Amino acid sequence: METENVENEKSVSQQEEGEQQNSELVEVLSQQPEGTTLEDVTSIHTYQIAICPFRGVSSKSTIVDESEDFPEPVDPLERLLTEEVPIESKRSFVEIYVGECRKYGVTPLRYVCEILEDGEQNSDQTVDIDLNRIGCSNLQVQIILDCLVMACPERINDLNLSHNLLMNVPLAVSLANLLQLAQRIVHLDLSHSSLGDDEVALTLVEALANSAVRRLNLSHCHLNDSSGMGLFKSLSLSFNIEEIDVSWNRLEHLTGVAAGTFLSANSTIQELNLAGNFLYLEKECIVPFLKELAKNESLRKLNLSWNALRGTLFSPALYKAMTTSGLKVLNLEMNCLRSEEATSLLKAFRKCEVLEDIYLGGNFFSEDEVKELVKAFGRNPNMKLLSLGEYQFVNKVAGRLSKRFMKRDPTKSIIYQGVLLSNPPRPVDVPEMLLDRCRFLGFKPKKKKRKRDLGHLMLQLQKLENPLLEREDFIAMVKKFRIKLDKSLLGALMDAFAERKLVDSAAMAVKYLGKYPTELPPEKPKKAKKKRKKNGNGAAVGKRSEKAKK
Repeated sequence: METENVENEKSVSQQEEGEQQNSELVEVLSQQPEGTTLEDVTSIHTYQIAICPFRGVSSKSTIVDESEDFPEPVDPLERLLTEEVPIESKRSFVEIYVGECRKYGVTPLRYVCEILEDGEQNSDQTVDIDLNRIGCSNLQVQIILDCLVMACPERINDLNLSHNLLMNVPLAVSLANLLQLAQRIVHLDLSHSSLGDDEVALTLVEALANSAVRRLNLSHCHLNDSSGMGLFKSLSLSFNIEEIDVSWNRLEHLTGVAAGTFLSANSTIQELNLAGNFLYLEKECIVPFLKELAKNESLRKLNLSWNALRGTLFSPALYKAMTTSGLKVLNLEMNCLRSEEATSLLKAFRKCEVLEDIYLGGNFFSEDEVKELVKAFGRNPNMKLLSLGEYQFVNKVAGRLSKRFMKRDPTKSIIYQGVLLSNPPRPVDVPEMLLDRCRFLGFKPKKKKRKRDLGHLMLQLQKLENPLLEREDFIAMVKKFRIKLDKSLLGALMDAFAERKLVDSAAMAVKYLGKYPTELPPEKPKKAKKKRKKNGNGAAVGKRSEKAKK
């Protein structure tokens, strides 16, 4: 019933509209001059109504048209495709880059323009982007990365942004977009950048998880412990990563545990650099890391230098990791390894079948422990290099053993600075050293009148009837001689020649004159008295008399 009422209302409204149109036509026809017909009026006042091509039609509606020519339906998509839309002229990548630089008030770089132009002309070659030490700001690098995303993201092989102290959130987002699109980037170098912000680090970490990067360098990037943990957790999902360098950051126990979990799950990693961090906690960090390392078979190079590693729990964990993993190169330089760790290393040297190179410089091994390490290294046929430190001196026995093993097997090499000889050092003569200092201070003044020869004072002391002097008397003689000596030096000199709380001046004179023989100074000639002139009265005339006359 409701539908019928609606249809009746529509029909009534249509009739009213038709009547209004007829009345309008009658009024227009009455206003026209004589001779005009209805067809002329309708042709004049005919309007074209634009109907949307995407307008739908109800399934209940019907089309009633008695005309013979019924138009065929037109597909709106075809009509949009056939329409000619004015298209702007296509700009080159260099023009886009220069336009963006001018938009933000940044100077365009010729090096980047050459890369973009070369990438546009040679669409088959790979591109290496090297912005190392170029001195760009965050905005400049962000514009460059955005242009590379448009120009040639699929052909970038190497991206180097090191030594620029860059990185903020917008730049991290641009770099993350590039890493997602450029799935051929093999080497990414961000060393010496500022990744201390958690938001920046999180943005890059999420992008690295889905990228194709094989070699990643994040050294000297101010990474904190939570950022390092997030990095290794995200990289555990990567099946492309082969080399990771996170040296000289602020990584602690959370990163150590996450790195161990990463090693136990990943099968593509070959090189890991953790030097210069804070991984010294045994139970919380380094021991869990080494236990997980023992399960890895792909890692070949591991750098744990400058981490202050030591401890009773660390030694057995290190032994197990060296003997069960596939490590070929192990760096343990500049740690706190002592006798406990030396015993574990000796056992590992005798049992290792894969390890080839090991670096142990800068630790606290004794001479006997160094000798035993050299012996164990020389008897292992698989090991090729033992570094005791570029500035480390070894004893004579260890030096002979090293030369013997290197001569027997030329493929072996042992690194050290030199050999300590068995000759004892020359003893230091303290009294002689003090007298030399006093002699130097005597000749130090620039003016000749103030210079004093200490040998003349020694000659005076040699002539004394009683050579044992009180300390006050000796100080008085030095002051009378007018030689400037420091109080501390003078006190040390009296202590060096002390004899029962007295100063043995004779022994002092013999010591000095035996090394510096001195002659007595020549006596100064006496000045002759000048004869004064006499006046006529027989009185002497001098300067005073002349002044009096004046």
